[in-house]
Amino acid sequence: MGVGLALEFLIGIISGTVFGGPWLTTKLLEPVQVQDLINPYVGSLAVTFSIISLYPAARWIIQLGEDFGKRRGE
Repeated sequence: MGVGLALEFLIGIISGTVFGGPWLTTKLLEPVQVQDLINPYVGSLAVTFSIISLYPAARWIIQLGEDFGKRRGE
């Protein structure tokens, strides 16, 4: 949860300062239809989430396997 809050804060700062905030974003995306934007957005969101969560998930699985292996060896 802490990582999510930090990421949300970082995205808010970047989009608010670098890209001109909500006014600029809405003006740039005004001619784009929502239906044209949803599929690429969801796809990129899924890929980004997968990349970010891949390392912790792999470490957790390895640690779990090592822990189960120790219990069987006793």
